Amino acid sequence: MHPILLNLWLSSVPLWVGLSLAFFIGLAYYWFQNKSHTHRLIYGVQGFLRGLFLVGIVLCFIPWKIVMEESTKLPSKILLIIDDSQSMNLASYTEFINLVSKDVQTLNTSSSELNVLGLNKGVKNMDEITPHGEASSWAKVQEWIRKESKNYHLSHVFFVTDGQLSDLESPIHRGPKIHIIPFGKEISAQKIGLNFPTKTLVSVPGERVHVPISVWSSLKLGQKSPNIQVLMDGKLHQTIRAPGGVWKDFQQIDLELVSKDIVTHRIRIQMEHEPSLGQGFTWIIQEFQAKVEAFAIAPNPNLGVINRVAEDAKIKIHWNFASDIKILPNSDNYLFYGILPKEFPKDKSVWFLNIPTEIKQDWPPFEEFTKLGNYFPSIWKKSSEQRTSLFSSNASLWKEQMAEMKSTGSYRLLDSSLHEMFKISFLRQADDLFSIELAKPQISMGEDILFEMRQLNSDLTNSKNIPVHWKISSANSTNQFDRMMSDAHQMVNFKPKQPGKYQYQAKVNYQGKDVEFTGEFYVLDSNPENLIGRNNITLQVLSHREGVDLVESTEIKKMVLDNKVAESEVSIKEISLWEWPYFGAIMLGILGIEWIIRKRLNQL
Repeated sequence: MHPILLNLWLSSVPLWVGLSLAFFIGLAYYWFQNKSHTHRLIYGVQGFLRGLFLVGIVLCFIPWKIVMEESTKLPSKILLIIDDSQSMNLASYTEFINLVSKDVQTLNTSSSELNVLGLNKGVKNMDEITPHGEASSWAKVQEWIRKESKNYHLSHVFFVTDGQLSDLESPIHRGPKIHIIPFGKEISAQKIGLNFPTKTLVSVPGERVHVPISVWSSLKLGQKSPNIQVLMDGKLHQTIRAPGGVWKDFQQIDLELVSKDIVTHRIRIQMEHEPSLGQGFTWIIQEFQAKVEAFAIAPNPNLGVINRVAEDAKIKIHWNFASDIKILPNSDNYLFYGILPKEFPKDKSVWFLNIPTEIKQDWPPFEEFTKLGNYFPSIWKKSSEQRTSLFSSNASLWKEQMAEMKSTGSYRLLDSSLHEMFKISFLRQADDLFSIELAKPQISMGEDILFEMRQLNSDLTNSKNIPVHWKISSANSTNQFDRMMSDAHQMVNFKPKQPGKYQYQAKVNYQGKDVEFTGEFYVLDSNPENLIGRNNITLQVLSHREGVDLVESTEIKKMVLDNKVAESEVSIKEISLWEWPYFGAIMLGILGIEWIIRKRLNQL
């Protein structure tokens, strides 16, 4: 535990005047009562100590709080996640997962709790885990890790899968070590592939944005690697060539995009001569100058990280340092770090960070924000009640940044994720009616296309059941349906029946104002869940990009799990001065030294 002593009282003139007066009264009284000047220095020290003691007594009667960090030891847990999607449907499935479960249990020589669960249904009874799920994704694995980490220290995570994952696009894993246990025989697969974020990219004119592209290859030595083509609005924009003419088994390259115009581009990234291996995303360049009123108890390194990213995102943050918040200045955007107002701002964009549990009153319901950013640590939650609010508990951005700097030499991944979070939180306009965002512009056949719909206007939020008319069409079919906007934030899903290119249109009419959203998405004919066998390339991507271990089932017994010290859960609380454990020691120290001086001066 260590105190954060910077507080509002540092800038409080009346308090400083009162404390100074108490100190000098104590100093002067004990100084001038001694007429002898033989021991002037000792008398001065005695008067100084008595003045400090008097100040300490005065502070005990002042309603001033000290902010403390308190850590609690968490019990240890080992997690075994079983992929229960359709592609795992082999005759040896049940025998395999039972054998793996027994081996992992034998491997657990510590007192850690072992939890076994299915990826899709989450059942914890091995007999109920069967391959029935429609899809599997790496993001779902991380979602389970987040949920199972609550009030526990996850020392190790085991994931049984064939690698036929429908979705690899998720935040880079920064949690406990993951061991992947491959299932099924290796099948023939493509010799080269790409993976990169396909979520809509938003930037401002002149801002340089970076798209990380993962390239993996199983080409034989001497085979020439094809170039990567970047198409913008259907025209070739950039060609990326393999270093030395050959792509390695796995490497990550950086695509930098910048534009001075306010425009929307369609970006597609593909292998030369193999356009079927490509996919794309939407890049929106828009002008904005958001202003945020931010509140914190005291400065710390996390605020420096926030400031730097906000400046790059053209967002101006005005910090208010206070011990409590009585009145909020007028603003459309707020940020609260370790402190909460008495009343939550209505119809505003708000970011809550490091809020102590004990000061949460009338806390709005939050749900996990699993799709925020391409590379963001899985600590963020969103409010389903407020307009565009985010909440994070016990996050250390500074430590995240330093860890990333140590491992990669930069903190671009964290910055890009925070950057996107800022835009999601603070770039909504209060006079907008609602917004619709496409979760992914490209899906596989058998998946649902997801739209994220938010109500952004307080009048609209209070008026329940506003109809939204949808029209989704392809070359062969047209589907029209209505969905009611019943929540401030909700998901709308649609399952295409055929592969191909689709256009969507969503219309709302409210109080004579028409709002329309349009766009397109692609449905691929290939679905990894239809393949039976091990996708070794996907497993290699996870091994290189995410740093996971690939462990064959026969190697489990040979593993040695390191018994890591259980982590501590850090919480922040406010205490009175006399409750601070060091306060009594300091006061006793002052009295002890003063007593020795009195003994020396024969005052006893």
